Amino acid sequence: MKVAVIGDEESEVQVLEQIEEAVRERQDQVVVKLQFPDGKLNSLNVRNAIHSYYKAEIINYELLIIQYDGGDKQRIHRKLTMSFKNQNGAWYTESDVFYNRDPDHQNALEKIDSLQNNLDGILNVEYVGIAIPHTYNTFRLNPFPGAPSMPAIATGQNRRPQIAPYLIHWDVTYTPHYYIINWNLHLRLRCGAIIDFNIILDVLSR
Repeated sequence: MKVAVIGDEESEVQVLEQIEEAVRERQDQVVVKLQFPDGKLNSLNVRNAIHSYYKAEIINYELLIIQYDGGDKQRIHRKLTMSFKNQNGAWYTESDVFYNRDPDHQNALEKIDSLQNNLDGILNVEYVGIAIPHTYNTFRLNPFPGAPSMPAIATGQNRRPQIAPYLIHWDVTYTPHYYIINWNLHLRLRCGAIIDFNIILDVLSR
């Protein structure tokens, strides 16, 4: 496997962007190795940032080994987290992004079910799951860029859609509601946070 060398950057955000760029062409590989010969992995902040978005192992503060699934899940998660912070920095948010196939899909739903059971009556948590396609075909570009965003409408079905991308939103009784993710739509959660579907599709359409 070819080893990519990452150039010198100052912030952990820039390092993450460089990692994404380096591994984007390796979407068919399960494991990606990146070499950092300049000591950036000595920074605790950088290492914490990497572990926040990637399943990674760091060896001798130089070699980064990432178990990689294409990176779309991590990119969507990070962009949604940044969006929530921009809306209200006091919110604690956690989005679960998964591929529309098992075991990834099943693991995500089991994780959410466990959280609902363990935190019920303790914390007021709103649960959202986002299913994205597991193929490498990109989503179509926005046919109407800049158009006003409209509220998304639930499918009204009691089972998940067969084709991703779609979003699952659990109501106060933990009943799931399904939304097809399409351009220029958004979902306002009970807490007031807005999920802009264009954020998700901007990643999938690259």
